[in-house]
Amino acid sequence: MKIRKAEKSQLEEIAAVWEDSLKTADFIFIKEDIEKIKHKMVKEYLPQMDDIYVYYSFFNEVVGFVAVSEKTIKILSVASWGQSGGLGTSLAEYAVKELGAENAEVLSEKKDAMAFYKHIGFKTKSESFVELCDKNFALTCMHYEN
Repeated sequence: MKIRKAEKSQLEEIAAVWEDSLKTADFIFIKEDIEKIKHKMVKEYLPQMDDIYVYYSFFNEVVGFVAVSEKTIKILSVASWGQSGGLGTSLAEYAVKELGAENAEVLSEKKDAMAFYKHIGFKTKSESFVELCDKNFALTCMHYEN
């Protein structure tokens, strides 16, 4: 497993992995929203995270990442070509065991992400809303139950 702390210089590459991960998502943002979110992610969102860890391929390419803040997985993404191989599970387990993550925030409309977190031991804790690109999205906070 090649998981290492991300460098600030990698934020664009990390955001590109997030964008690529949407290719297999069951919930798709419109293209204009993706560009806005990606820009905001690099300039505002990711720099505020307590920890960002990256999963590297054998060729030292960024395949996925997990961003944790205040003991909560804020975002976990795996490139479309690296999905279904256990990388997401490895990143989530790393966040829980090594970074002390106890919760995960998930857009409720992302049924595949909700199922993923439930499969690895997270349970729904609460729901709220988050504004992205002038639209409100339901946000589910899940708690890890070992």
